[in-house]
Amino acid sequence: MHSYLFRFVELISLFIALPLLLAFNPIWQISTVSVLLGVSYVIWLALSEYPRGKVEFFSSRFFKSITDYFRTLFFQSEFRRVILMFLVYALFTVSFIHIYLPEKLFHPINNNVFLWIGITALYALLSVIPQEWLFRVFFFNRYSMLFRYQWLLILINGFVFSLAHLMFFNVLVMVLTFCGGLIFAYTYQKTKSFGLICTEHFLYGWWLYHAGFGEMLAFPSG
Repeated sequence: MHSYLFRFVELISLFIALPLLLAFNPIWQISTVSVLLGVSYVIWLALSEYPRGKVEFFSSRFFKSITDYFRTLFFQSEFRRVILMFLVYALFTVSFIHIYLPEKLFHPINNNVFLWIGITALYALLSVIPQEWLFRVFFFNRYSMLFRYQWLLILINGFVFSLAHLMFFNVLVMVLTFCGGLIFAYTYQKTKSFGLICTEHFLYGWWLYHAGFGEMLAFPSG
């Protein structure tokens, strides 16, 4: 649809300039309008460039029954890899919180179980799904042509995913989201499965909230 140069400028504008503007612009109205314009452009571009069936998000596979989908998913080797990596990550993070922030450990569910249930549901629907569609499905389909090497595509994807969290002004958040971005990008590059990458993202983000890191990611503490 567009030249390499146009797509390069587009990538810089949407995934680098826009997060920087949102993080450092003191006039919140300008940042808000810029984000709305950027989101509107992405939606228009996706609907116009990606006809039904070109990416899994718009295909019939995405709308299979939940039972059939997960029955298939559980027997995939990639799913087992995702779960194994998550278990290692969960053990590391809960150990870190237990040692350095013991008062935060499992605070959300201990403090307000109803808020915990609500945040869990909203996080999946309003955060994980939009983020994975934008940063993995859209990004990979739109900009993979710009990168000769797949490892570089994954590295840049992890970087822009981390940069989108710059507004929190927290070094630990940037490090965690960069590492998470690399993991999610690798999974998507290898499987092209929107469902699997949403599952993986949800597990990592939800565990941070559940284990006690939620406040640094702007989750309500209850």
